[in-house]
Amino acid sequence: MKNLIFLFSVLLFCSVSAQNVSDFKYVIIPDSFSDFGENQYRLNYHLLRQMELKKYEALKSDPTTWPEEVRKNPCLALTPDLKKGKQFLKNKISISFKDCKNKEIASFEGVSNEKEFAVGYPDAMKIALQNLRVSLPKELPYEITENTNTSIITEIKSQGNIAENSWKESGIEFRNGSQSIILTEQKDGSFIVIQKNNSSIIAQLLPSSKQGIYHATITNPDGNYHSIGFYDGKTLGIEYMISPNQFSLTQFEKIK
Repeated sequence: MKNLIFLFSVLLFCSVSAQNVSDFKYVIIPDSFSDFGENQYRLNYHLLRQMELKKYEALKSDPTTWPEEVRKNPCLALTPDLKKGKQFLKNKISISFKDCKNKEIASFEGVSNEKEFAVGYPDAMKIALQNLRVSLPKELPYEITENTNTSIITEIKSQGNIAENSWKESGIEFRNGSQSIILTEQKDGSFIVIQKNNSSIIAQLLPSSKQGIYHATITNPDGNYHSIGFYDGKTLGIEYMISPNQFSLTQFEKIK
């Protein structure tokens, strides 16, 4: 009897987790996964197709191609990850879905009898996703102001002028006309962008899955918002919101 109750509890938990995934409309397909390289065994393609069959809107990793609402709030999308499993003479795969705060919403496992990797892993993934419910988007509890990027900027601001002056000394100067900014890399790989003339923070850039493209949080008196940044070592580009549904790219050139 106890075993039956335990089994029911496990099944109920899996059902609730899967339902949580179905609350989302968007899924971002990364370029690579924990245990698989970029499009290895065509897993990226197969995952994209499987998500579309489940009525999810599958997005590429390039933020410039995302719908406007996801660009403003990446928390509207989940990101899947694939890992290999151990199964004798079979191919096993696990797929997990995480939100913007890196919290796992649900995970699924699939085992294929196909021994060839190129056939077995895609087949195992397809089997795993059989238990994933069709997307039935709901209003999500994620708010832009609660995003980690915003809290990081608030924390840095509270450090005061000493920290800001150190950014000036260690950062790289960029210029667009008469506007000069300082770009400083943080220990976690993110960047802080400050206005040179008054040491005010104007943006924070977090690396995306695509080299040279960054998730940007722009500081604004009316409230911080999310955008996209570009940095190739010489040119820094930031998309600023000029209206609720329109962005404009501003580029800064590195001062040699």
